[in-house]
Amino acid sequence: AAAQEIIASHGWQAGYVCVNPFAAGTVHKMPKKWPGFPAFVKQLEQRGLPIVICPGPGEVDEAKNLYGQACVLEGIPLDTYAALLHSAKLVVANDTGPAHIAAAVGAPLISVLGPTKVEQWAPWGPTVSVLSHRPNWPDVGEVLDLVSQRLTATPA
Repeated sequence: AAAQEIIASHGWQAGYVCVNPFAAGTVHKMPKKWPGFPAFVKQLEQRGLPIVICPGPGEVDEAKNLYGQACVLEGIPLDTYAALLHSAKLVVANDTGPAHIAAAVGAPLISVLGPTKVEQWAPWGPTVSVLSHRPNWPDVGEVLDLVSQRLTATPA
């Protein structure tokens, strides 16, 4: 109910893209955070759907500074966040907990991975697309192409 209230209050009934550009830590001394996220979000903005970011503790300043064009929702409880992910037209995330939550609730998810070992750590499920060139990152254009495919695909 709280997620539906947020969606209604922002006028997102036509859909929104939930982005999680945060990831703490490293894999084989390489950051788990996709460096293309700022450029990706700027280009994604041109697709016409609202972009929603729900930063966790310690991520709010980064969200506001790097993704000012997105709607930054602070302090969202985990159950509400899961419902927002579930209701999203698409979720795009790094190797991070919210990607696994999105997969668990059946959200349409693009998981962008770099150094992460896909077969060991990637989220999985029928609504998940994983984009990885381990140990390298996919480029912004490649992710945007997959976003276009996922947004125009007819649901099964």
